[in-house]
Amino acid sequence: MMNRPSYMIEDPVERAKKWIEETTAKQVIETKLVEATKVIEVQAPKAEVFDAVLDKSRTYTIREFAQRTGVKEKEVKKWLTDKLWMTGTDSKSYRPLARANVGNYMRMVRSGKPFTTQYGTICYNETIVFTQEGYNEAVRKMVKSGMMKPLANA
Repeated sequence: MMNRPSYMIEDPVERAKKWIEETTAKQVIETKLVEATKVIEVQAPKAEVFDAVLDKSRTYTIREFAQRTGVKEKEVKKWLTDKLWMTGTDSKSYRPLARANVGNYMRMVRSGKPFTTQYGTICYNETIVFTQEGYNEAVRKMVKSGMMKPLANA
């Protein structure tokens, strides 16, 4: 008899008891929903940051790396060439070296719009960038060498 919804119970006292039980259960569920929504609202920004950190397609220019880590851009470039992660003397000639390619630490990406040369060939400007793996590895090695403080403490 008590498993039926309140509207199906004929006895007014039993119907009232069942209605109170249903209403209380509904309020408990609504309270849990409100609490869960608050937790989601608090955790959503953290989840977005976490997803960004784990995003395999995310890349960082040398300048972005320097800004995020607090290491001077010139020092980052010198470190990259000293550690044989890249070769070149300026942004137009920088290229990843084999060591950076094997670890998937750095790669070239197209930047800007395509342009046509005087001979009619379509070309793209390219920029050397850190992959997420390269970013993490560079930070780890720079911290280990004392070149920078751990990011959590910065």
